[in-house]
Parts: sequence; structure tokens; C-alpha cells
Amino acid sequence: MPAGLLDLVPELCIELKSPSETWTATFSKVVEYLNAGVLMVVVPDPETSSASVYCADARQEIPEASANLEMPDLFPGLSIPLAKLFD
Repeated sequence: MPAGLLDLVPELCIELKSPSETWTATFSKVVEYLNAGVLMVVVPDPETSSASVYCADARQEIPEASANLEMPDLFPGLSIPLAKLFD
């Protein structure tokens, strides 16, 4: 771990892809987060009003735009309408 950084791993990361960034670069960051021990990574996609959800022990999930983003293992009871991320 580089000097000056905290020696802890967040449970959740939300990675925002910049317009100039490739999806390959974004997915490389997702893999880095998961390999570091992050439990869940969410990548919102404003172009499709969807989000990709990655967990270390599961496949990628892409909930429909009308669905709620839920993270029962991390935040029981939390339910965020996915469309709210893009309002």
C-alpha cells in the first residue's frame, strides 16, 4: 500500500466512467477493486440509464432501468430506484 493511504478496504465502490475513458479501463478498475477486497462495485451508465453491479463472489448483474438497486448484504432494507441515479 502506498504511503499516506489508509490501510482499509471499502465494502462498496461506485465507479463513474468519464466520457473519455474506455469501458476496458473502467472494467480494469472494477477488477482492481474486487481483487483488493471490495465486496461490491457499482458502475452507473448514463447512456443506457442502467448500472452494472459486480460482487466478488457472483456474476455481473445489470438491473433494468425500472428496477431498484438493492444491496441486502451490505445495507439491509436499502432500496434505491435506479432511475434516481440519472435524474
